[in-house]
Amino acid sequence: MEGKLLVIDGPSCVGKTSLAKSLQEQLLPSVWLNFSIDTVVYTLPAAILDECNNENNWDRVDAAALMRGAFACVDGLLKAGNNIVFDVVISSEKRARQLQQVFDGHDPFYVGVTASWECLHERASAREDRTLAEVEHGFETSPKHLPYDLLVDTTHQDSSSAAREVLEVFCSRGS
Repeated sequence: MEGKLLVIDGPSCVGKTSLAKSLQEQLLPSVWLNFSIDTVVYTLPAAILDECNNENNWDRVDAAALMRGAFACVDGLLKAGNNIVFDVVISSEKRARQLQQVFDGHDPFYVGVTASWECLHERASAREDRTLAEVEHGFETSPKHLPYDLLVDTTHQDSSSAAREVLEVFCSRGS
């Protein structure tokens, strides 16, 4: 039996990973894996990863290949029977089509996550692994490109509250 899929799309610093972890806890005793493009990105050599995170310089990385690899990993995990919360930034129609080609057979539940620019700016300033330029690009381009089952604004709510909001809709659809 194939696993179930929750896709969380939104800009960097919006709280996707925190939301995914809260969802994992609230979905217990059912086991859900949290997978992200960062799961793949953080396998890069430290010197290249530092360029990506600290300088927003991705010149030495084939970002499209990393994203295709992340999609393939999630697809394989689902086919093996694992439930997945996949957190990702989908910043273009092309990338959305690629994701949908891989995942539509899995009946994904799409969650778009937003927050105000002021909130994202504050969160980005508190982190050392994202540039403001990267956060701004995500703010301008995501979440916009998927057929969202739910949009969640994390400006004024914590990840546990956002997870409850997601699960109310997710569970009502019969998944």
